[in-house]
Amino acid sequence: MSLSRASIRSDGKMPKRRDRETTQENLLQAGLEVFSELGYDCATTKLIAQRAGSNEALISRYFQSKEGLLLAIIVRYINEKKDMQLTYPPRETLEEEFCSYLQTRVEQDIRFKDFIRIIVSRAATDPTLNDKIRHHVSYNPDLQLCERLKLLQKKDQLPTDADLHQICFVIGFQSFATVFMAHIIMGKDKDETLQCLQDFARVYARGLKQPLIH
Repeated sequence: MSLSRASIRSDGKMPKRRDRETTQENLLQAGLEVFSELGYDCATTKLIAQRAGSNEALISRYFQSKEGLLLAIIVRYINEKKDMQLTYPPRETLEEEFCSYLQTRVEQDIRFKDFIRIIVSRAATDPTLNDKIRHHVSYNPDLQLCERLKLLQKKDQLPTDADLHQICFVIGFQSFATVFMAHIIMGKDKDETLQCLQDFARVYARGLKQPLIH
C-alpha cells in the first residue's frame, strides 16, 4: 500500500498516530509470543518490550499494566477468531458442514494452544480478569455458520423451528472445549482431536435431524 504525501510530515517522518499504532501492534505481537513461551507469571514487561523493540514504559502508557496487555491480546484473539472467514464451500449435509467447520476451528485453535492455556488458566483463577474479558467481548454465535445452517434448513436438513443461534453456540463451545481437554490437557494429537469432534458432529447432526419424541 502506497502512502500519500499528506500522510508524511514535512520532516519525512510518519505521523505520531501511525507511530503509536505500530508500537501498539509490536507490543501486542511480542506479548502474545512471550506469554505463550513463558506463561503469564514468568513473562516480564521488560522482556516483552525488548522483543517488541520498544520502551518498557509504553506498556503502561498504552495498556496500563501487564494484565492490561494480556487483556488486549485476549480480546483481539477472540474477535479475530469470530471474524475469521470460512474458506470452504457450503456443504450438502449437516454432518459435512459440522465436520468442515470444526476442522477449520481446530486448526486455528491448535496454532494458539500455548496462549489458550494461558487464557483458560488466568480466567479460571482471576475472577477480576474474567469479568473484564466478559465486559469487552460478546460471545455471539458465528453468523457465517448460522447462514450455512439456514441453507441446510431450506434443504430439510434441519427442522424449521430449530434454534440456529443455539446450535452455533454449541458447535463453537464444543470445538474450543475439545481442543483444550483433548489436545492441551490429554495430549492427543491433531488427528485424534479432530476425530473426537467428528464423532460429536455425526451424533449431534443425527440428533438435530431426528429430535427425540417425548
